[in-house]
Amino acid sequence: MISAIQIDLSESDIADRLVRCAACAKDDEQTTSKAVHLSALSLITTLGKIAGTYDEESTDLDEEESKACIFAWKLCVQHLAGKIAGRLDATLIEAEKLSVYDVGLYNSLEGQLYATSKGNNKESEFKSSKKHLSEEEEWERQVKVELAEKRKIKESIPSLSNEDKEKIEEQTVERNRIRYILDFDFSRCLLTVQALCLSDIEVGNSILPTVSPLVTSAAISVANALKLKSKKSESFDTLCKLAECVFEIDEQNAVDLAT
Repeated sequence: MISAIQIDLSESDIADRLVRCAACAKDDEQTTSKAVHLSALSLITTLGKIAGTYDEESTDLDEEESKACIFAWKLCVQHLAGKIAGRLDATLIEAEKLSVYDVGLYNSLEGQLYATSKGNNKESEFKSSKKHLSEEEEWERQVKVELAEKRKIKESIPSLSNEDKEKIEEQTVERNRIRYILDFDFSRCLLTVQALCLSDIEVGNSILPTVSPLVTSAAISVANALKLKSKKSESFDTLCKLAECVFEIDEQNAVDLAT
């Protein structure tokens, strides 16, 4: 039981750690693996279920058995929701900075020189609006593409100038940066919100004021990167999960969700 364990960290510290594992691309400059991400989501779901047993009117604060649900409620509703919202807010700012060129580079294949000009901006915008793969599908695609492209790269690189080779390396670094923003930080933030909502309807309803404005902003954003079909779908899926938790909501949040 949680109550039987001596925890030196505060709820805020634990929430910080959970967000870094569940909703961030990197933790202390080290890439957060998919296994760590999924494990953190599972832990958040479990904590949410425990928090859902808390009732402000009927829970006896002095009972030993109540300490676990009180701890979990404070962690999930008072700390974790706010930190997820803060992370999502920062990620939205970075995502909205991405240009049409950035989105085109994001969708391009590694190992090939990506070039565009002012004359084909409309074509780039069209390509960027095509369906993008989910995180799991993207990993599978990358493995297949890397194997298939290695032979092509070996054949094509000798014909490239040193300047082109340097440009490809620069584009690879930049493409990875963009993918960290969209496929890791953004997508994982939304999945973390979903995990908390799906853990318990009481918990989901209680975090609405904190997370719904940002999720709504992501869903209606007209930014180049957030208009991608896959990102738009992730935003609306999360918004639907929030809506499923609604059973008591104040007027301001009702307007946010409705619009």
